[in-house]
Amino acid sequence: EDALSSLARERERTQKLGQALDASRRSVALAQELHERGVVDFFQVLDAQAQQLRVESQLVQAQTQTSGRAVALYRSLGGGWEGFEDASQE
Repeated sequence: EDALSSLARERERTQKLGQALDASRRSVALAQELHERGVVDFFQVLDAQAQQLRVESQLVQAQTQTSGRAVALYRSLGGGWEGFEDASQE
């Protein structure tokens, strides 16, 4: 149960970070547009890009955690990869 709930939480986190990344990309596009129009200085663009990079990094970490949680779940259910080991030795 712990492995299953951990996987579910991590998948939800990954989904939310994906949505945050979409919002960050829109923020960067808006900051660039406003900069081109002379409304904001370039530091606003840099800040938006830095935020986007932070979210991208968090998303990659969450995806890695999700994979680890899935492996933990499969292990707790009894594995099931023995056949893969046999196939790789052939």
